[in-house]
Amino acid sequence: RRPLDLRLPGDCGVGPGCRTLRYNQRYQPAGTHSVPLKSAGKLSSCSRCSGCKRMSISRFILVRHGETAGNKDGLFYGSTDLPLTEHGHRQASAVAAYLRDIQIDTILISELQRTKQTAEYIRAPETHHYHCDPRLNEMHFGEWEMKHYSEIAARYPADWETWMNDWLHAAPTGGEPFPQFAARVQAVADELRREASETPATRLIVAHKGVLGLIITRWFGLPAEAMWQFPCEQDSYSVAECRDGFMTLAVFNGRSRFTPVV
Repeated sequence: RRPLDLRLPGDCGVGPGCRTLRYNQRYQPAGTHSVPLKSAGKLSSCSRCSGCKRMSISRFILVRHGETAGNKDGLFYGSTDLPLTEHGHRQASAVAAYLRDIQIDTILISELQRTKQTAEYIRAPETHHYHCDPRLNEMHFGEWEMKHYSEIAARYPADWETWMNDWLHAAPTGGEPFPQFAARVQAVADELRREASETPATRLIVAHKGVLGLIITRWFGLPAEAMWQFPCEQDSYSVAECRDGFMTLAVFNGRSRFTPVV
């Protein structure tokens, strides 16, 4: 059996007197070992465990923008600045309802209007500022922007074949090479993880499918090609937690009210 990470009510899961920690150790399979946990700077007593200490926690709420006409028509588009469709607005409103009980400290978006329109539904009325980072922009597809894959294959057959055979090292016609796209997104992911370790907060990131997939793979030490194993869907949210630099994926494509476990 796999090691369990079941958090019992009131237990932090890391202190020497914690029932959760003892439970996990009891069911640890032979030949495996626990990831070592470092002690945090500021600690407070756990509500249940004797001698147990709770680590500070940062949360990242990851939200993909709502539907656009490009999504609806199945087109390649990244840098094209499309607004949300009517359905996209409904999707953003639904995500806002799921997150209505969460106090968000920082909102990060890309330069593209579809992310800001989505974030507008989620942000609290007293929150007036966004951190707009161009590195969170979706990949620029050059001549392929706003075209269906069948049209791309017909008009740019050599480039399309190269892309299909080795997209990790290729570029759309006149567009952004994938390695360059991955590098800028991974740089943001590294910065955010460092900030989360130093300053506990709840950060909302509203971005794009490719961007969010790359961020998740970077945080969990996976290769870039694993990004498609984390297809963040519209009308949902995901949550990654950082405890003293140790990342966990708490929610993926959630579609119900989020209640944090502390």
